[in-house]
Parts: sequence; C-alpha cells; structure tokens
Amino acid sequence: MSNSVNQFTTKFNRTLKGYSIEEVNSFINNLIAENEKLKNELTKCKELLEDYTNQEKYIKSALVTAEQTASQIKLNAQNEAKQIIEKAEKERQELIDKTVEETSQFKENIYKYFYGYEHDLRLILNNFYSKARNHIERLEKDFCKDIEDVIIKYENNYPKNFDYNQQCDVNTEENIKLDSIEDRWDKIDTSLFLGKQLKKNLCDASGNIIVEKNSILTPRLIENIIDKGLYGELLLALTSIEDNDEE
Repeated sequence: MSNSVNQFTTKFNRTLKGYSIEEVNSFINNLIAENEKLKNELTKCKELLEDYTNQEKYIKSALVTAEQTASQIKLNAQNEAKQIIEKAEKERQELIDKTVEETSQFKENIYKYFYGYEHDLRLILNNFYSKARNHIERLEKDFCKDIEDVIIKYENNYPKNFDYNQQCDVNTEENIKLDSIEDRWDKIDTSLFLGKQLKKNLCDASGNIIVEKNSILTPRLIENIIDKGLYGELLLALTSIEDNDEE
C-alpha cells in the first residue's frame, strides 16, 4: 500500500519533449497491477465477510434452535414429570380405595361367618334341646303309662277290702311284675343307646377320656357312664349320632 502512495507522489524527469514516456508507461503499469491486486484483495475480503456473515447467521440460528430445543425439552420434562406425579397420585388413591374396600369386605365376611356360625350353633342347640325334650317326654309318657297299667291291674285284680299288711309279707306275682316294670324302664332308657357307635371321645368334666371314639355302646358301658354322672354327655353324643343317622 505504501508503494501505491509513493507512486502518486512520483515525479517524472523532464526531457526536451516533456515527460519520459518509459517512466510514465512504467508508472501506469504499476498502477494497473496495484489496482488489480487491490481488487483481488477486496474480493477476498468480501468473500471472507460473506463467509463470516453466513457463519454468524448459522451460529445465531443454531443458538436459537438450541434455545428452542432446550425450552421444548424443559417443557416436555415438566409435562412428563406432571404426568408421572398425576399417575402416582392416581395409583396411590386407587390403592387406598382398594385397601379400604378389601378391608370392608373382610370385615363383612368375618361378621357374616361369625353370625352364620352363631346361627348354625343355635340351630344345633335348639335341635339338641328339642330332641332331648322329646326324648324325656317320651320316656315320661312310657313310664306314666307303665305305672298307670300297673295301677289298673292292681285295681282289677285285688278287691276293695284287700289287706295290705298281709299282702306285704307275701312275694306275690304282682310285686314281681312291679319289679319287672322297673327293669323295663331301665331297658327302655338304655335300649336307645345300645349298639350305637360314638363319633367322638366321651370325656368327663376334667377332660379325661371315659369312652373312646368309635366304641360300641354295651349295657355295661352304658351303666358305667351313668354311674359316673355323664348321662348328659352321653345324651349329647347320642343326639349327634342320631343326627348323622338321619342325614
């Protein structure tokens, strides 16, 4: 560039006919060459400027895209986090509702089973008491009928002026019949048990086994049970056996 300035301040030597033609042509040629060089440099600078401008635009566009992408990623992350929280809250509430429902159903089943068992137990007890009452009433009727038959026989067979004191010393046939009636009562009472098979162990109040399960009731065994005061336990076992037979 300094050469160009020097060229503009160059002084030509004078000759007789004016400036030197060779020096002027040389100067002009130098100017033309310098001008071309400057043009080329200017073109390159313009190209570089355009390239830098394009790079700047690209960088700005990339920055804008990056910002938009970051904003979109942030928004997506927020939406996804919100959905995860909402889903977790929904699942938590569903789990709570399910637990409450299952707990309520469990309580309802417990009450239902409890009252069902209580109802069945009441039916069993009522059935037992009903059968025991019918059994006792039947025994009472049979006993009363036997006593009534004996009284009728005595009234029919003995005169009204019968001497009781004299008759007491004699072992009459009617006294024998009276004894047989008592035996008959025992037979009626125990005949209901004879040959029955216990479905469970018969225990006393202390829990001691008196008669084992599956034992066949014999007269001696029945007498032993009654002597121990376990008539109620035997009657309960008998009622249970009769229920199984009826089914």
